[in-house]
Amino acid sequence: MVTRIQQHSFELSLLTQDSIVFDLGANRGSFAHDVLKHFGGHVVAVEANPAMSALIASHTRLTVVNAAVSRDDRPVTLHVDANPESSTIRDGDHSGRSPMVVGGTCLQSLFDRYAPTRPIDLVKMDIEGAEIDALFATPDDVLNRVCQFTIEFHELPGWTPVGSIRALRARMARLGFVSIRISYRHLSDVLFLNRQRIGPEMPRILCSAHVFRLRRWAADGCRLLRQRVIR
Repeated sequence: MVTRIQQHSFELSLLTQDSIVFDLGANRGSFAHDVLKHFGGHVVAVEANPAMSALIASHTRLTVVNAAVSRDDRPVTLHVDANPESSTIRDGDHSGRSPMVVGGTCLQSLFDRYAPTRPIDLVKMDIEGAEIDALFATPDDVLNRVCQFTIEFHELPGWTPVGSIRALRARMARLGFVSIRISYRHLSDVLFLNRQRIGPEMPRILCSAHVFRLRRWAADGCRLLRQRVIR
């Protein structure tokens, strides 16, 4: 069954009490703590902004990493926004943001350190436009260690070209991932399911994901229609 937490959708049946989950772009830790509360497992919460990572409440099954997910492990410049959810390491116009240098980490380094010998049941990515570079820099065999990704892309603010997102989805498809856009009008909630890792359960999970998507689209479409009628 597909479920949604903090605007990120994923397949619930792939999680167990022993699962390893990576929350990339953890902010204050809401997604991480919701996963721990409802599903258990162990969560590695990665947040670039030191002020935000310091606010993540401790938990016996939670590891907090203060670093920016990037294409490699070199330090990067984080452009801190007044809205902490909009701070980013991406290139571009950063008027009104305050720059600070933070540690960087690539996906391979994270996985090798915190899940060196185990498959990774879920990776949530919400890293404000840096997801494309981070994923393209990750070797195929490292990506294939992950059962599912739930990713928020950032094409609406103009941070991520739609062509780059298409290229990434094509690469993931070549690796055996099926991508499903859950969000109605944009790419803020895209689920990637790994056929190789999931195995015989894949048809059932795909059916569940598409039903969930259609329900979300119907609900979002009705809400938009009501808004237009009210106006």
